[in-house]
Amino acid sequence: MNDLHKRLFSSAVLTLLLLSLIVFDVPLVIALGALAFVFLGSVEFYDLVQQKGLKASKWYGTISNIVIIVLVVVFAVKGKNSLSILPWIFLLCAIGAFVRQLFVSTTNHAIFGISTTILGIFYMGYLFSFLVLLRFFPSMEQGKWYLLSAVMMIKFSDMFAFFAGSLFGRHKINSTISPNKSIEGLVAGVIGSIVGGLVVYFFIDAVNFRFIDALVLGFIIGVMAEIGDFSESLLKRDAEIKDSNRLLPGMGGILDVLDSTLLCAPIFYFYVRYIIK
Repeated sequence: MNDLHKRLFSSAVLTLLLLSLIVFDVPLVIALGALAFVFLGSVEFYDLVQQKGLKASKWYGTISNIVIIVLVVVFAVKGKNSLSILPWIFLLCAIGAFVRQLFVSTTNHAIFGISTTILGIFYMGYLFSFLVLLRFFPSMEQGKWYLLSAVMMIKFSDMFAFFAGSLFGRHKINSTISPNKSIEGLVAGVIGSIVGGLVVYFFIDAVNFRFIDALVLGFIIGVMAEIGDFSESLLKRDAEIKDSNRLLPGMGGILDVLDSTLLCAPIFYFYVRYIIK
């Protein structure tokens, strides 16, 4: 199996796992699926940090991310506004990172330890929680279509960017961070997201997209997907590794798959919450 086939296989597996969060209208299933992603992603992130030689609190950060997801699901199931409590949960977890550091026997690298621990909580717990918020907004029945639309637009962007970059990529964006990323792939990724938005507009009536929403949100998601991809590549280059993990053949780890999704989730959520009528 060549790299392309491995990448397609791994992408299909992760996409099916994401779709499992969409198909089942069972809070426990949704919570368990989200927790699986967050747990694996958190472990990978902190392993990445430790690869750099920084002393982040791997297990405190991972447990904090699990707590964030659990509380968001519980509040959503009870019909409460999970978005309103999310900043408070994140704040308490961040304060906890400072408190934990007070009990470490040495002060060496305390600044890096606290900041990277909090970054992991923001990156995996806080950002991923918007996928959960989206799944329950404004109800589980409606939320499944929002989450499906978000995943569709992001994956359309990823596919268009990958194939266009592989076939036509000539002008590199930043070879230091990601030698394979090209301007052609970036443009194709934005186009792919817009195409995904148009598919939602024409075929998923429950989302209530207007034509302008497909274009505007498609453009924003396409750009944010590329930023998310580059951001994760930047973390890997700083740690001097090629893949965040070797869990997924041809792709690396969970972070290599969720990179674009994590930054796009809040954008999509706020757009459908405050702009879509």
